[in-house]
Amino acid sequence: MSQRTPFLLQFAIFALAVNAVLIQTVVPEESSLKTLVRFGAIAAAGMYILSSNARVPIWLTLTVLASLSLLVIRGNPDQLSIAFALVLAAALCAAPEKGLLTTFVAASWVAIALIFALLYSGLTQNAVQMVDIGPLGEVRIRSSYGTASVPFFYNVVYGVATLTLLRAWKTLSRWRWMLTAVCLGGAWHFYTTTDLRGGFIAVVAFAVLLAVVPVAARWPFVRPIFAALPVLLLGLAFVTAAARYVPGLNVTLSGRPQLYDEFLGRLSWDDIVLSSSVKQFDRIVGDRLTIVDNSYLHLLVGGGILVFSAFSFVFGRAVTRLYRERRFPEIAFLVATLLYCSSESILLRIENVFIVYTWYLVVKYSRSPSIDEPAPEAPEADRVVSLERAAAAAPRL
Repeated sequence: MSQRTPFLLQFAIFALAVNAVLIQTVVPEESSLKTLVRFGAIAAAGMYILSSNARVPIWLTLTVLASLSLLVIRGNPDQLSIAFALVLAAALCAAPEKGLLTTFVAASWVAIALIFALLYSGLTQNAVQMVDIGPLGEVRIRSSYGTASVPFFYNVVYGVATLTLLRAWKTLSRWRWMLTAVCLGGAWHFYTTTDLRGGFIAVVAFAVLLAVVPVAARWPFVRPIFAALPVLLLGLAFVTAAARYVPGLNVTLSGRPQLYDEFLGRLSWDDIVLSSSVKQFDRIVGDRLTIVDNSYLHLLVGGGILVFSAFSFVFGRAVTRLYRERRFPEIAFLVATLLYCSSESILLRIENVFIVYTWYLVVKYSRSPSIDEPAPEAPEADRVVSLERAAAAAPRL
C-alpha cells in the first residue's frame, strides 16, 4: 500500500498553510481569499471522502450537523470552524498515516520559508512592536518578521519545531537528540526576538515529554490526567480568572487573569448552551483589541457546552488508544499542543497546520481500530533499536 498522501489532501494542507501566511503578510485581511481557500480545502476533503469510501463516525456526522445548525440559528462563525476541522480530519483519517505526517512537516516548512522569502524580497518589513500590557505597566518588545501578528509567527515556529521532531522521533534512532537540540535552539532564538513565552514553553515541554512519556507510562495516575486534559485546562482558566487580584499575577501572565474574568462576566447561560461568536466579546483598550487568549474558553463559548464535551470525550478516547498502542511521540505532541492552547486561542485556528494535525490525531485515535486496519506497528526508530539489540545479543560464530 502506497504511503503517499493523496493529491486532494496535499492540496488542502498546503493551500491552508500558504493562505495563512499570505493573509498575515501581503493580502488584506478583508480579502475573500481566506474564504475561497477554505472552501477549496473542504471541497477537496469532501471529494476524497466520497472517492475513497471513507467511513465517517456517526458522532462526527451529528456534531457537524449540529454545528451547521447553530451557525444558522445563532449566526456564530466559530461553528463553521468546528465543522471545517471535523470534516477535514475525517478525510485525513482515510489517508496513509506515515505519508500524511511527512506532508504536514513539509507544509510547515513551506509556511516559514514563505514568511522569510517575503521578508527578504522586501515585500514585507520586520516591524519592531512595543506592546503595552494595558494598565499593568509591562512593555514587551516584539519583532513581527513581516507578519501582521507576532503570535501567528510563533505559531508557525511551533509547528515547524514540533512536527519535525515528531517525525524524527518516529523514524530516527541516532540523530533525534541532536535534532531536538537544534529545534530548541531555533525556538529559543525566535523567543528572544518575539517574547512569545507560551509558544517557547510549549516547545520545551514537547521536547521533555518525548523523553518522559514512555517512562511515565508505567505510572497509572498519568494516563487519566492526560486523558482529562481539556477539562483540567478549562478548570485552570476559571481558577486563573478568580485570581485576577492576586498581586503580580496579572503581570506574570500578561493580563490573562483580568481578561478571563471580564470575559466570563459578560457571558450568559445561552452563550454557553447554544454558543456565541467569541469575537463579539472582544473589546478595545486604548489602541489595541483585547481577545481571550485561551482555547478552552473559546471552545466552550464558540462551540457550546455540547461541542466542548464531545471534544473532551473523544480526546480522552484518543489518548487511551495511543497509550494502548504505545504511540508515545503522538501523546507528547497532543499534550504539549493542548498546553500551548491554554495560553493562546488557537484550537479553532485551522490555518495553523499543527492544529489541523491535532484534530486529525484526536479524531483518528478516538475510534476503535477497524477490522480491516493492520495491526499497529512499533515506531520505525524503535524497530531499528530492537534490531540492533538483537544483533548484539546474537551468538558469534
